[in-house]
Amino acid sequence: MLALQRSLQGRFVSSGGRPADPAPTIRRLVTVRKDVWRQLQKCAALLSKLGDPVTPGQLAATLLEKSASELDIGPPRTP
Repeated sequence: MLALQRSLQGRFVSSGGRPADPAPTIRRLVTVRKDVWRQLQKCAALLSKLGDPVTPGQLAATLLEKSASELDIGPPRTP
């Protein structure tokens, strides 16, 4: 949990509104089960107590990016 908190530290910045990732982003709806969302809410609340505020959606996006970056899909296939 502390490693995750360190990776989130300073990632989201505010220009007067809700803090967001300043990097170019694409917004998409992602469906998650209720129990997963509740877990994200609990983790986000704990992480917010440890450092910078983080929402369940920001935490979900961070975890999705981390997981996707760890996928080893190999080089593109040529027909």
